[in-house]
Amino acid sequence: MERPRFLKCAPMSFVMYCVFAMSFLAIEATTNITTDQSSLLALKAHITNDPHNLLANNWTSSTSVCNWVGITCDSQNSRVVALNLNSMSLTGTIPPHIGNLSFLVQLRLRNNSFHGSLPIELVQLQRLEILHLGLNSFQGEIPSWLGSLPKLQNLSLFINNFTGSIPPSLGNITTLRNLKLWNNNLQGNIPEEIGNLINLEIFDLYGNQQISGTIPPHIGNLSFLVELHLGNNSFHGSLPVELVHLRRLEVLHLGYNSFQGEIPSWLGSLPKLQNLSLFINNFTGFIPPSLGNITTLRILQLWNNNLQGNIPEEIGNLINLEIFDLYGNQQISGTIPPHIGNLSFLVELRLGINSFHGSLPVELVHLRRLEVLHLGYNSFQGEIPSWLGSLPKLQMLYLHVNTFTGSIPPSLGNITTLRILELWNNNLQGNIPEEIGKLINLETFNLYGNQHISGSIPPSLGNITTLRILELWNNNLQGNIPEEIGNLINLETFNLYGNQHISGSVPSEIDNLQDLNWLSLANNSLTGPIPFTVFNTSKLEVIKLYMNRLSGPFPSTIGLAVNLKELYLWENELNGIIPDSISNASQLTILELSSNSFSGPIPTTLGNLRNLQRLNLGSNQLTGESSTQELNFLSSLTNCKFLKRIYLSNNPLSSTLPVSIGNLSAILQDFYVEGCKLKGSIPHEVGSLSNLTTLVLENNELTGSVPSAIGKMRMLQVLYLDGNKLQGSIPNEVCHLRNLGDLRLSGNNLSGPIPACLGDITSLRVLYLNSNNFSSRIPVSLWSLKDILRLNLSTNSLGGRLPLDIGNLRAVYEIDLSGNELSGEIPSSIGGLQNLINFYIAKNKLQGLIPESFGNLVSLEILDLSSNILSGPIPKSIEKLRYLKSMNVSFNRLEGEIPTGGSFANFEKTSREACPVVGSGSDRCREGIEKDVSDLIRVEKNYRKDVREQVSKNIRQKGEAIFGSGVGKEKGKSVWIPSRKIRAPGGNGSIRFKSQSGLYGGNRWDRMDSSSSSSDPEVGPKVYFKKSTGECSIGPSRWWKESGPSFGLCGDGLHGVIGEDSGLQKYRKGLGQSVEARKALTASNQAYDSLSNDNGEEMESEATQSTFGGKDELSIQVVPETQFCSDRGIKLMVDLREKGDCGEEQI
Repeated sequence: MERPRFLKCAPMSFVMYCVFAMSFLAIEATTNITTDQSSLLALKAHITNDPHNLLANNWTSSTSVCNWVGITCDSQNSRVVALNLNSMSLTGTIPPHIGNLSFLVQLRLRNNSFHGSLPIELVQLQRLEILHLGLNSFQGEIPSWLGSLPKLQNLSLFINNFTGSIPPSLGNITTLRNLKLWNNNLQGNIPEEIGNLINLEIFDLYGNQQISGTIPPHIGNLSFLVELHLGNNSFHGSLPVELVHLRRLEVLHLGYNSFQGEIPSWLGSLPKLQNLSLFINNFTGFIPPSLGNITTLRILQLWNNNLQGNIPEEIGNLINLEIFDLYGNQQISGTIPPHIGNLSFLVELRLGINSFHGSLPVELVHLRRLEVLHLGYNSFQGEIPSWLGSLPKLQMLYLHVNTFTGSIPPSLGNITTLRILELWNNNLQGNIPEEIGKLINLETFNLYGNQHISGSIPPSLGNITTLRILELWNNNLQGNIPEEIGNLINLETFNLYGNQHISGSVPSEIDNLQDLNWLSLANNSLTGPIPFTVFNTSKLEVIKLYMNRLSGPFPSTIGLAVNLKELYLWENELNGIIPDSISNASQLTILELSSNSFSGPIPTTLGNLRNLQRLNLGSNQLTGESSTQELNFLSSLTNCKFLKRIYLSNNPLSSTLPVSIGNLSAILQDFYVEGCKLKGSIPHEVGSLSNLTTLVLENNELTGSVPSAIGKMRMLQVLYLDGNKLQGSIPNEVCHLRNLGDLRLSGNNLSGPIPACLGDITSLRVLYLNSNNFSSRIPVSLWSLKDILRLNLSTNSLGGRLPLDIGNLRAVYEIDLSGNELSGEIPSSIGGLQNLINFYIAKNKLQGLIPESFGNLVSLEILDLSSNILSGPIPKSIEKLRYLKSMNVSFNRLEGEIPTGGSFANFEKTSREACPVVGSGSDRCREGIEKDVSDLIRVEKNYRKDVREQVSKNIRQKGEAIFGSGVGKEKGKSVWIPSRKIRAPGGNGSIRFKSQSGLYGGNRWDRMDSSSSSSDPEVGPKVYFKKSTGECSIGPSRWWKESGPSFGLCGDGLHGVIGEDSGLQKYRKGLGQSVEARKALTASNQAYDSLSNDNGEEMESEATQSTFGGKDELSIQVVPETQFCSDRGIKLMVDLREKGDCGEEQI
């Protein structure tokens, strides 16, 4: 007997639903099969697409409704009880008329393209038990009236576009067994009312992403629940302990959420659990040993959490486990417990991206069903065990990024089921075993990054015709590429990059690989031509052959590569022309041909490559067209609307830029035409390249002015126009480039004032305006560029004083203002530039004192204040500059003591005075230098005389120059002869050393004179004492560029002692019997011989260093200098080197 029908009607929102529902009896009394027919014909009318004409040809009034496709009638009442249109590819909406099918029990529309919302009239289907609308495009909120369907058992709305929250009214459907709402756009919390569904067996909310909150404890009431799928949402919090009551639960899927806390141990009390998936959450702590109690467990997925500690031994009790996945926890550590070998049903073991170590336990050999073994990204060590070859069903073996050593076991060739073999980034060595060729089902073989894998590529690899990916790059393989590679007819990726010793030619058999889409043979030693057949492979998308020694012409068959997208041939020895047929490779997006010897004009057919994004033809011998002075190929590139980068630098184009440059791609970002002998002016049309970020036209022969249209290039970040012949002033429009970070206009003929508006470009990090003819004052606005890093205004005619505002440049690390007409005092605010590394302000008219605040320049390495009118002492605060390597204060009016601390320390006791000598014509250039080198320069008695006489002989030669060296008194000293380009002096000038007690070995050097006749009045010496730390190297080519600390001194009354006694040990008496002193003599002779030249030609001297293995050295070099005496006086530079043990002798 049927139970009475009644509805529990709530006020407000359910009133209308109740009205519909309470009219159910009246509707039922008035409906019949005719009503059913008209309702279904209404549905047919709402179908807008029926591609198979299933309804059009069948649902007609001439056929009985009960015989229509998808319709089931009951035999007693001849009424429609089931409507099943699943998977018929129908498109349309559900009409309200379906609510009239009052006997309907099943409504199945799954896997179609129905859309719209659910009509409220469906609430009349009071007999409905199954509502299956999954895999459609329904939208809107899930209607609350669904809670009024009293017999509903299966509600499947998955994979639609439903939004809003889950209606609490669903908790009224106590008959419900399946509630599947997965993969919609639902949000909000799970309503507590879901806990009323006491018959629910499957609750699936997976993949809504925005359902959030915590799991309500009421879920624990669902005692019949078998599957709980809440994965891929935004749940958080810990798992409620009430879930322990779900004793029938078989699937608990909570992956892809933000659950936190420890994995609760009570999970081990769920006796029927088969699938526990907690991956991609924030669980912490240890894996609870209690999980070992769930002997029904088949899937345990804990990957990508923050778990730590060891794998508990109890996991070995899970005798039915098929998948065990701990991948990506990073901190799970220890070794693999041998008990894992008990899991005889295990199919997948994934322990990658953790901190496991040790060797692999031999007990894993018992996992005879194992198909996936993923141990990558750990710290496993030892050899790869040969017993892996005994796992008969293994399909995927991941051992990459560990520290496995030894060779690849040949036994791996026994695993003929293997499809993926990943051994990359280990410390494997030896050859690739021939047995790998037995892996007839292998699809991926990845061995890259084992730098001790050597030998040749085994030809047996050609047997693996199933191979799709072959990655052997960054190893130490050698020999030729075997022709058997051509047998790999399914190969898609072939990568031999960076083996360097792979030699021979590119095998022509590559054209057999018709599925190949990625070929990289780059950075090897391949020679010979590129085979013409390499481009016959129609699926090839990427070819990388760069950094080899390939020669010959560019194959004209490039036109056959119709799917080629990226071609990299840079840094080879290819020559000839770029073939016009390249235009047929119409899918090309990247063409890299730089650093070859291609010649001839750049083909205009490049313009046919409509998909081109990057073009690099730099560093070849390409020219412009002989018939015209313009670069016509640039005009052809205007067809390439996706072009972002053009690199043409270092080709002898010898042409002008066409006005069509303004028609290049609207998304062009980089345009490099450096060192191409470009002539003419920069076209005004360049301003149309509104998205350009980098414009490099430096080192050409461009003339005219800087076009004001550049100001339209508002995205420009880098502008290099230096090294040209540009004239005129900097247009104010440049100041519109508010994204500009690097502006270089140096080495032109620009003039006028520097625009003050440059200070408004707050993004500027580098400003080079040096070597022009700028005049007037430095704009005050430049000192407001607080983020600028490098500022070079040198070699102009800028005057005025430096303001205190220079202290605003807090980020700057290099300032060069040398070679101008700056006057006044150096502002003390410079001391605030604590990031300043290099400061050049030489050759100006600065006066006054060196500010004490220089001692605050804590990063300073190079300081050049020479050739000014500075006076007073060198401030002792400079002693605090611990990184100072070079300081030049010569040609000023300084006086007082030389500082002794900081970078001036660690000198032996050495005092010196340097007095300026001025004069011209036949005036004698004199210098008085007093040195105390008693503990520094000694040679054992038996060799002292020989050294003195020979060196004296060398330096007395007419017009000669010599690099002399002090030879240490003890083991630990060295002979140092720096390398330097010099011009040997002419005339009758000579250099003499006068010493009270001999050239070497005495306590003092009183005088060093240089005489000049009237025919050569400007010959004089330079004396260098050098210091550096940390390494041994040849001497610098220029003193102010050398790596070690140096000090240039020239002024009135400078005197003092540099450094204190460093406590050198007493010299060893036996040193005189060694060969080091003879090496010193030989070095002196070699330096002298290399410098002798009566014609005054510029020469390069060889640097010879003989080191006694010590920590300190003193070296003196005496070289001639022209333009010296008449206006600059004596230049003295002091510099000591501290070095580690450099061995016996170095060149």
